Amino acid sequence: MAGGTAVTISGNGYEDSGICNLTVRFGPTHVTPTNVQKNNVTCLSPVANVPDSVVVSVSGNGQDFTSDVIIHNRDEENTFTYVEDFFI
Repeated sequence: MAGGTAVTISGNGYEDSGICNLTVRFGPTHVTPTNVQKNNVTCLSPVANVPDSVVVSVSGNGQDFTSDVIIHNRDEENTFTYVEDFFI
């Protein structure tokens, strides 16, 4: 699970004036977006030690994340799944 997969998250307000530290969280790991637009944010998935699914959430200040109430609830809307790297 080498990471480095481009992940685009749709939403709104990512360029609002109140955004001071836009951060994306994959499970417990925080990453900085590589591209920010009004209605979506793109980042690279971090490295994972084991194949698993993690909850993805966004913060405009680096501390208060979306979906904090359901951090352990893995559903299609807020989950990123790591799979084992393929070797040839």
